[in-house]
Amino acid sequence: MGVLLGVLAVLVVLAVLTVLLGVVALRVPAGPTAFWPLRGFLRSLALILALLVLLLGLGLLALWLGLGLILGLLTLLSLPVLVWVLVLT
Repeated sequence: MGVLLGVLAVLVVLAVLTVLLGVVALRVPAGPTAFWPLRGFLRSLALILALLVLLLGLGLLALWLGLGLILGLLTLLSLPVLVWVLVLT
């Protein structure tokens, strides 16, 4: 039970961080300014974090509903692979 609460805490922190990054990315001015490349970077980072939150949530839900330890662990273990693929693209 403690592991599930820990994963839930990480999920909440990542969700809040994703929302904050999205808000900051929207506030960065678009166009040829000094901060223009930062906007794309923050939007990409917010997308990656949103996908991480989604996968963590699905893994936690699978573990909580008893859909199987294997399904939940596979979902949680797919996070590094997802980050690796997103970084390469």
